[in-house]
Amino acid sequence: MNTFAWNHDTYNVIFDRYNEQSIKSHECCRCAKSTVPRKYILNSDTTLPAEDAVMTSDENKKALINFICNTTHTNSSLHLIGEDGIFGHKEAGVNVISYLLKLLPEKRHLQNVADDTDIFVLLVFFWWLKKPSSVQVSMKKYDGKVIDINATALKLKDKCFDLLAIHALSGCDSVSYPFGKGKVSAINLHLKSDLRLEIFSDPEANETDWLTAGTKFLSALCGV
Repeated sequence: MNTFAWNHDTYNVIFDRYNEQSIKSHECCRCAKSTVPRKYILNSDTTLPAEDAVMTSDENKKALINFICNTTHTNSSLHLIGEDGIFGHKEAGVNVISYLLKLLPEKRHLQNVADDTDIFVLLVFFWWLKKPSSVQVSMKKYDGKVIDINATALKLKDKCFDLLAIHALSGCDSVSYPFGKGKVSAINLHLKSDLRLEIFSDPEANETDWLTAGTKFLSALCGV
């Protein structure tokens, strides 16, 4: 789940989607250790299931999200977005970026509320890609700290173009992360090194080029 706001007067709460037979659904089955959790039908009179019963079942996650999104609320500035969102990616974080790109031409301030390093990486990359200098983009963490995405991208400059490769190589939904090395380690390595990861953005590059650059990056990340 991610919260996305603009001009501090409109708030979108965007939930993940759970499609059958996806990489994410198989990962959830693995985490559930082959157990088959009970399926819940949620309504206003239902006792909320235990966290494990929800988090180990895509069906229960979808039921909870649908229940929350269909609940009547009186705050007209709050929009709950689940299966009815205009963007269909499974990850709420990716859908947040899609909303941001759609709103860039018409808004002055866009803020994402999240504690997710992946979101930070994607925000910086796409801000530098579009360079919307008239729009202030920020990320507010759950502890109240606000990160200025504009300033971060301007500091990194063209190193921002390597961030999507770092995002994938250091672990995402379809790629396992290196043992003991997560996003923060990968980004710190990128800041102090010249690893030439722009090859991953080159549609003309071949598999050998990607393997060479990826091996160099992972070797440096693991201290080899």
